[in-house]
Amino acid sequence: MPSNSVALGGVTTVSNNGQTYVKYDFSGNSFYGISGSIEFSYNETTGDYSYKWNITFKDGSGRQFTSAGNYSGNIKTAAVKPKSSITDPTPVTPAPTVESINPAQGKAGDVVTITGTNFSTTLSENTVTFNGVAATVKTATATQITVTAPTATTGAVVVKVGSTEANNKPVFTYQTNTGSGAAFSKIFEHNLWVGANIGVDGDGNFYVSGIYVPDANGGNMNFQLFKINSSGDLVKRYTYSDFGIAAADKAAINIDAIDNNWNGDVFVIIKTGSNPYVTKLFKLSASITTPRFVCTIENTSGQSFQFTQMAVNNAGEIINKDQTSSSNFYKYSTAGAKSDFLLNTYLNVQKLSFDAAGNVYAFGDDTRYSSGHKDKIFKIMPDKSITEMPFVYSGTGYLDKQYFKTDKDGKYLFGARAGALVKFDINSSAVTNIGTLTDITGMLSCKFSFSTDMKWIYGIYMNNAAKYTIFKMGL
Repeated sequence: MPSNSVALGGVTTVSNNGQTYVKYDFSGNSFYGISGSIEFSYNETTGDYSYKWNITFKDGSGRQFTSAGNYSGNIKTAAVKPKSSITDPTPVTPAPTVESINPAQGKAGDVVTITGTNFSTTLSENTVTFNGVAATVKTATATQITVTAPTATTGAVVVKVGSTEANNKPVFTYQTNTGSGAAFSKIFEHNLWVGANIGVDGDGNFYVSGIYVPDANGGNMNFQLFKINSSGDLVKRYTYSDFGIAAADKAAINIDAIDNNWNGDVFVIIKTGSNPYVTKLFKLSASITTPRFVCTIENTSGQSFQFTQMAVNNAGEIINKDQTSSSNFYKYSTAGAKSDFLLNTYLNVQKLSFDAAGNVYAFGDDTRYSSGHKDKIFKIMPDKSITEMPFVYSGTGYLDKQYFKTDKDGKYLFGARAGALVKFDINSSAVTNIGTLTDITGMLSCKFSFSTDMKWIYGIYMNNAAKYTIFKMGL
């Protein structure tokens, strides 16, 4: 404590008993303290302080004045503790955010991907509702959740992690099923000659193969592949040169098959030459506009190795039935490597189709029946085990088993008969007429595919005027 201070009950008062230099500047003039006092008082317990003064000032010209006054306040103090004795507050979990949902429209049972931030990797900690109805959470990472859309109505998708709710609530729109007997929408009609395969990419563009007849009198027939958008506009006409085929070889080429997987990749199988034949695989998609060569699949001598009974999975692998032995199936990798898939089966298959989970559905005959072979659906799992589905086709009218397709979840078989599109429940054999085609009578061979979100079905068939009609229909 300074010698010129006095302590009273925790209050320390200091007076300027010694000489103190005080200066005051005003309007360019300097005044100096020549006499007076300054007193400061501080309470160590409360932090209150005050000071008062009485000082006489004088400048160089002899002018002088006296200033007296006081001031008080409080100094707030804080006790400093070592870090080891300080407990951190409970951390605040950041709120989840929703950036997008895909798709933003669909139907109950669709898988919807929710992209955002701060989701929990523990499934049970994430809750998602569609317009107030709880959805089933299938997978979850910190940035993405997949759910199954519940049976609900159009409204906000709300995500909660624990009790914390995301502020952004995008709207999911439920689509109305077109129901039985829905009319189709014809979007394109053309003089395609043979082949007429079809595949659909992720943007709803469809690819149709065939030999194009340029005029009513026939003219020169040339290899063609058409890319058409969902409005019926011709986007691009691919020719042999787009596939790297020389003009001298164009007469010996054919598109054996087109198929698309559930990723929106379209695969085109082209056979060139003769004895030996060379079969090549090309890939197209919404983003791949120039045919991309994938591999040479087969180079056989003395036979045409057809790929009409084929299906492509999401990995780009092909399952195909051997044309020389209907009971054998082979798999081709994306590099073109051939391997045995199933050999010496009892299946006389006319068509193959993949669901999104990698199961193969084979439509055809069971050769174990001694007579009256029945059209059946066989489910071939990735482990190659075969399950005979309850489905048995026994309805009236012609059902072309060469042109059928299963849906994304493997629940329904879609086919054509007697001028109509039909949907079969694979597990119950229940049949529903989903659309009536026009300008067609008698036996119907209709090839078709789906959009990757299962909202539209695209098809192609030859009408009564011997023209190929391309249509789309809502599902």
